[in-house]
Amino acid sequence: MNKIGRTIVYNTDDVLNDINMNHSAEKNGYSFLIRIKNEESTIEKCIIDIVDLADEIIIVDNNSSDNTINIILELEKIYKNIFVYQYKIDIPRCGKEHSENYLKGGSFSDNTLTNYYNWTSSKATYNKKIKWDGDFYVLKDNCKELLDEYRNINNSMAVWFSVLTLFIHNENSYFKNYSYYDEYRMFNNLDKKIWSDNIFNGNNICETSINFVNSLICIYKFKKPVFIEIKNTNKDEFTSRSTLLDDGRDNVDYNILKNLKNNSILSNVIKTDYINEDYKKFKLNKELKFTNENINENINENENNNLIRLIK
Repeated sequence: MNKIGRTIVYNTDDVLNDINMNHSAEKNGYSFLIRIKNEESTIEKCIIDIVDLADEIIIVDNNSSDNTINIILELEKIYKNIFVYQYKIDIPRCGKEHSENYLKGGSFSDNTLTNYYNWTSSKATYNKKIKWDGDFYVLKDNCKELLDEYRNINNSMAVWFSVLTLFIHNENSYFKNYSYYDEYRMFNNLDKKIWSDNIFNGNNICETSINFVNSLICIYKFKKPVFIEIKNTNKDEFTSRSTLLDDGRDNVDYNILKNLKNNSILSNVIKTDYINEDYKKFKLNKELKFTNENINENINENENNNLIRLIK
């Protein structure tokens, strides 16, 4: 299979041309979209764990300075469904940096996370795109259940699914109670533009898919955790942020990492020695957060129904 359009971009004009070019009809299946920078410690396991689930894996490296690019290029040689692209543009980071760059206007406003994400999407040859990160480890049984459920759906849609956050400190691992990513991560769209600029209090702080999601009739939510996100105390986990977001997630995770480094006793993490068993104890509560407390507080009374269809 040939790659689509440019495999390497150095300027936003080429990015926009690729996004807006005519694309051939997509096949039915799943494209995992992975945008990465400096993920050498997790990227190999991240990819190998999903390589037999994905019809294709689109990996876009953004100027990694570690060994990430060499790892993914080697994996591309081994697996026929992996396609590596390179985004050679320094992107303003989420938060204040991104906002200030966007508000300059002109060509500055084209250098956004939105165009980076949509350029990644433009390389997909399958109709269902899944936003995946380089520090995600798949929960395979749950992910397969999710993929099987939507494999034959071809209408425009978006699917919400979420995460368990796993903190690693020295030789110990801890699940975060009330783990969540409150966003849609699977999309079936008629064009390649899923993400748009997010204007928050007059500032564009990051990309968002909410405009696309709000245009749809069919949106879904999946009740089981689909992946584990790794956060390690020996790594700066917030280099992609120019501003730590006070959103109940960034700031909480930052404090957990800081307290683990100080060997503080924490009430919002749960030590685990059996990750592959302990993750099954977590349930989704009414706030769309995974917790192993109040496990009867579920957003759907039917325990066997792990899919929620929302009709607007």
